[in-house]
Amino acid sequence: MRRLVAVVTVAAVLAGLMLAIVACGGTDVAGTYKAEGDDPEFQSAALVINDDETFKVSVTIPGSDEEVSFTGTYTLDGDKITLSAEGMNETKAGTVEDGKLVFDEVTWVKE
Repeated sequence: MRRLVAVVTVAAVLAGLMLAIVACGGTDVAGTYKAEGDDPEFQSAALVINDDETFKVSVTIPGSDEEVSFTGTYTLDGDKITLSAEGMNETKAGTVEDGKLVFDEVTWVKE
């Protein structure tokens, strides 16, 4: 009987951990991000990731008030994210790491 109780308890704990991992949304990337670092090119940059697998990047050009933006779609595969910009025939691959989107050129930090 004790063994049965132990097995049921372990199964319940494991099920709870699995639910917690899913609920934490390790791949829930939707939100607004700011570029990390001191590169002037990215200081005013914002990245908005939407639930519908679309994104928008907005950047104010240094030394002016002109804002440039572009949109596109993204895909997630585990901790891998790929951004595909509309009309630019360009994709960028990165990883999702602790509230950050890490790419070769820039790291985006979720606000």
